[in-house]
Amino acid sequence: MESCGLLGQRKGVEFMSEQKSNMEQYQERVKKYLPGGVHYNFNFPWEETPIHFQNTKKSRLWDMNGWEYLDLYARFWAMILGHGKEEYTGALKDPMDRVLLVSHCDLDAEVLELIASYISNVELIRFGVSGTEMVRNALRLARAYTGKDKFIRFENHYHGSADNIMGGKAKNKADPYPEDYQGNMKGIAGRARYCMERQSFLLPPNDLEAVKELVSGRGNEIAELITEPVCVNGGSEGLQTSGHKSLSVYRRTGPDRAF
Repeated sequence: MESCGLLGQRKGVEFMSEQKSNMEQYQERVKKYLPGGVHYNFNFPWEETPIHFQNTKKSRLWDMNGWEYLDLYARFWAMILGHGKEEYTGALKDPMDRVLLVSHCDLDAEVLELIASYISNVELIRFGVSGTEMVRNALRLARAYTGKDKFIRFENHYHGSADNIMGGKAKNKADPYPEDYQGNMKGIAGRARYCMERQSFLLPPNDLEAVKELVSGRGNEIAELITEPVCVNGGSEGLQTSGHKSLSVYRRTGPDRAF
């Protein structure tokens, strides 16, 4: 099958209208064991049809049907250097060939020092395997340090799939705790009851006045403020001037922030 161009698209449509494509048949196998057939925790009101990629090179991707794509996503910029870059993959393969799975290895100091050299205000570093895990660690650390339980987060900002940090809507501006609601795309079945309401506040992003008001009135309850520097799942909205100011306000009146 031809890829990318209009001619390839036409042939692809005609071919797939006659029989299931290789990728559709493969997805049927996946769905037998993978919940919803996708690696997501979002409560989408439709069935996802993921693209299964088979090959990559630089900025290009090829799926199981031979279609070619230009990768403008780069997996949240994790692949910003491009796919199959030998300098990058070689640097990963070398330690994997020597010490694949141990508690500590001879790269610990070098990696810690490199991170510290790029982030000027870093004091201590903890490694983890997922964003959800590290956000939970950050919240636990803030609670241990402050003796307080609640945290502030912003609408549409994504911090992982844990019960207390995903989805919800604040219905009361005077007491902006998040609640589940019908149609919540980041809602999840089986969420621990009242965990969002009892543990957090949910504010509009880049709303300086809302942060000021909440911290001044409820600061004695708040251990931490968490935010995405760029809200990727909410339209790639970055912190604007008011957002940076709200963090400065919180820094003066509250003990901790997490990005």
